[in-house]
Amino acid sequence: VQSQGGKLAAGFAIQMPHNGIAWETQTAAKQKELLDNWKTKLEMVKDYVIERKEGRIETSNMFVNFFLTGLFIKAAPKLLSLAKQVIMKGWKSLVFVSDEKCDGCGVCAKVCLMNNISIVEDKPSWGDNCLVCFACLQWCPREAIQLGNVTVKQKRYHHPEVKITDIMKQKAT
Repeated sequence: VQSQGGKLAAGFAIQMPHNGIAWETQTAAKQKELLDNWKTKLEMVKDYVIERKEGRIETSNMFVNFFLTGLFIKAAPKLLSLAKQVIMKGWKSLVFVSDEKCDGCGVCAKVCLMNNISIVEDKPSWGDNCLVCFACLQWCPREAIQLGNVTVKQKRYHHPEVKITDIMKQKAT
């Protein structure tokens, strides 16, 4: 923007539900609260843009929030499991894998924004261009994709207003 004579007039930070390794630490009620807050904030941001207002640049320190909101305590068992897996089996154990529930449907490849997944002999195969967005894991209809053994039996998260077709439309070309 600056290279073309523009400047940043305002910046906004919005806390949203996450879909990372310990996403089950946010209750459905907390997820709804975050989404409701986002809708309210969106109206304010829209007003700033339409009215060309200037404001401050908001920042968010998710690490501080992680500790202050108590998420750290809720996520501790998952984080300890993750640490144990890395210590016992090394970093390479934290790879996406499909388990015995996988039927080769290909949804994982269809939602992979980086086209990093191919179906080989009715099973997904991951390349080296992963964003770790968790779309393959979250959208697998059989919950057959795991991140090592850290996500086994973990509930999957979908934003309530996002459909699988929305994810597929965003794929890299």
